[in-house]
Amino acid sequence: MRQSRDVWIEAAALVAIAFTLAWGGRALLATLHAFAPAGVALLGAAVIAMSLAIRRVYRAQAPDRLELTRYVAYVTAFALAIWAVASPARWVVGATIAMIELAIAFDLIVLFARRSQT
Repeated sequence: MRQSRDVWIEAAALVAIAFTLAWGGRALLATLHAFAPAGVALLGAAVIAMSLAIRRVYRAQAPDRLELTRYVAYVTAFALAIWAVASPARWVVGATIAMIELAIAFDLIVLFARRSQT
């Protein structure tokens, strides 16, 4: 019972993050652009951390394709965010927000796929 409730709490948190990002994503990217060196460093650290997570999952005995897909979606979103912070173009900002929303959707799919397997 506890695990089921935790899954729903995590799903609700991801949905809240997605709505917040959809509502204020442009402002967040504009703020990161105002502090571009710190923003790029922060996002670069996130890319490195996610790349290490991809490496860990890939080197497992049986690589989990769902986890790999989720991590690659986040790395792609972070790479677009770095591009939006370093050199913002009109289309990059929208593409970044859309990719992060897609990564969150993949995260929700993986979350509920894990729940159905247990």
